[in-house]
Amino acid sequence: MGPSPAKLLTIADLAERWGCNERFAWERVKERGIRFVWLGKGSYDASKHGPKMVRFRLQAIEEWELSEEKHHEAVEPIREVLTHASTRASRKINPDLIWDGVVRS
Repeated sequence: MGPSPAKLLTIADLAERWGCNERFAWERVKERGIRFVWLGKGSYDASKHGPKMVRFRLQAIEEWELSEEKHHEAVEPIREVLTHASTRASRKINPDLIWDGVVRS
């Protein structure tokens, strides 16, 4: 016998992985163009077909998740935006009073 094929994930598996409900996961798939395998008859039509006959390769999901990773920007750009905004405001914002994200004891 040959190697066992990798398990394809269902929309329920994807929802569990992301910690959300199936409807939210399916909306992300449709909105973000996440690749999937269509197991139904004929060609896939988004206006007619839901997630029941759709499966996902783990590798495709992991690649998509990596491409979607984000991070918070540094505090300094926020300070600059607030300082710039304060020049237009009637009350000035003191940039030294903006929390820099460091916890001090």
